[in-house]
Amino acid sequence: MAKDDEDAYLEFYREFGAFLKEGIAGTEKHKDRLIDLLRFNTSAKDGSDGSVSLAKYVERMKVGQEEIYYLTGLDFDMVKKSPHLEYYNKEGYEVLLMGDAIDSFLMMHLTEFQEKKFFLIDQDESEVSEDESAADDSDEDEESGPKEKTGPHAVLLNKFVEILDTRVTDVKASERLVGSVARLVTPKGGISSDLQRAMKIMETSSGSGGMNIPMMGKILQINPDHEILILLSDLIESDDSSDFISLVINQIHDNARISEGDTPDFLQMTQRIEKIIEKSLK
Repeated sequence: MAKDDEDAYLEFYREFGAFLKEGIAGTEKHKDRLIDLLRFNTSAKDGSDGSVSLAKYVERMKVGQEEIYYLTGLDFDMVKKSPHLEYYNKEGYEVLLMGDAIDSFLMMHLTEFQEKKFFLIDQDESEVSEDESAADDSDEDEESGPKEKTGPHAVLLNKFVEILDTRVTDVKASERLVGSVARLVTPKGGISSDLQRAMKIMETSSGSGGMNIPMMGKILQINPDHEILILLSDLIESDDSSDFISLVINQIHDNARISEGDTPDFLQMTQRIEKIIEKSLK
């Protein structure tokens, strides 16, 4: 497509792209023809104008890359700043960035393009967990909540497990985080964020207040090399009973929820932040 034609098409797409996405999400009949018309923002330097087609993305995939990486959310500004991107940016992988409500529905209907499968990057890669061998145990293990940790960072991880309990399915140390303290990821075999967001949107549209329902069944991955967690680990070692520890861990969890587009109890969170400020000033 000539540049003038592409520019003209982008103007059209910015106006009517949502209808194309609805067409793909709503029926299988014309999906294969409509996919080529999609355009995306990406994490690449030249991907911020919404002009990247799937064909262009596949053409410039890194050698050895077998999947099309993407990230969805309910707000584009939050998506492009997501901690999920840190590893992929560091390693030079391009990621499709989607911040419209329709995108979660769209990606439930796109499984592959040119024999490349789509991969939602907020999934757990289990790259560091010392409990990896137990990750695929019975459903009963999943329902019982996080297990006690051993090995590196065990004291820190076990304190997160103790405080958060069944609000997360597990807590793991991760090398995928670069500058962020923590992130919430979907366990293998868990309900995808796309499906959970779609369910929340449908609940909200029906007047049921679904946007206040937290994302369920998530693993909290933490960055043990982050200064906050290094200091927190030292505090746990020196004074395990300090109530300041619980305040910080709960706030880290809520921060991760907000990054996912979740809506925590803001009054409760504000009161907690005030307590953290008060204690830090003493």
